[in-house]
Amino acid sequence: MTGKRGKLFNFFQLFCCEGFTVPGIFRGNILKEFYLTLKSDPDISLRAASFKNKKGRSDAQTIIIIPGFFGSIEERSILAAHLTDEYNVVIYEPRGFGKSTKKRKKGIYYPENFGRELQEVIELLELKDNEFIVFGSSLAVAFIHHFALLDQSKAAALVLVSPAPYYRGSAVLRALRFTPYWLQTLIRMAIFGWLRLSRSKEEADNFAYAEKRFKELDPWVQFRVGVEGIGFTNLRGREKDIPGPVCVFSARKDDITSPEDAAKYTHNEKSELILVDSNAHKFINGREEFIARRMKEFLSKISSVKESDWQAGS
Repeated sequence: MTGKRGKLFNFFQLFCCEGFTVPGIFRGNILKEFYLTLKSDPDISLRAASFKNKKGRSDAQTIIIIPGFFGSIEERSILAAHLTDEYNVVIYEPRGFGKSTKKRKKGIYYPENFGRELQEVIELLELKDNEFIVFGSSLAVAFIHHFALLDQSKAAALVLVSPAPYYRGSAVLRALRFTPYWLQTLIRMAIFGWLRLSRSKEEADNFAYAEKRFKELDPWVQFRVGVEGIGFTNLRGREKDIPGPVCVFSARKDDITSPEDAAKYTHNEKSELILVDSNAHKFINGREEFIARRMKEFLSKISSVKESDWQAGS
């Protein structure tokens, strides 16, 4: 869809496509499931799971994975399984996501709140500077971006998938926060219905699943995540403020963001942009092995550079 109507509904596609999970796609074992209670707000507990390095390496770096909107630990476990041959992996579900706390409170789902939340997760996991890598897709990229701007705990690298520093149509979402909840519900139902009827069967199935997850995860909270998280993401021009190497994956065609937007995150000479043959905003599912392989190649490369730098200065 093109034109004003297409732009108007781009951000609603994020609601529908970000967390699609194929039922039964993963039947692996989560090695350890636990909850992290935030010191800044003890009423918020984040569901997390850890996946140990298969080789038992005590010095292996930890990859922190943040699922996208509507995503879950189970969905990202497939990717984790492909990474544990080299790394330890921790996946956590941010506030309002998955089985983490869904607090019916306005003002706690802004991107900067999620950025501070990530910082606290790293502190609770007792990870030190350069001991961890952070992976996130779509909306989670905004959380990671805000975390990076805090510039207190430093990651060895960031891996960003489908980054969108700004969502077209976000002004509509911001305006909707002033409408009564019953009207928001009607608008959401109308949009989901329109998308199911106007898209291909495959996309319609995704939208149907997303609508189901919207209800399962508490519609009020999911709407607040959308309004505050998506509606108030505006990091345009701040991509170069992120220190350190960044690996970015982007679809060649994406209605929500673009390869040009993604490339802005790769200003560091050690950073890399990887284009994926896809025209979907959410393309991770089914490509986990490819993404894990390219991630490991990137991380191995920057580790080699660091080692060379160290030897040169010794």
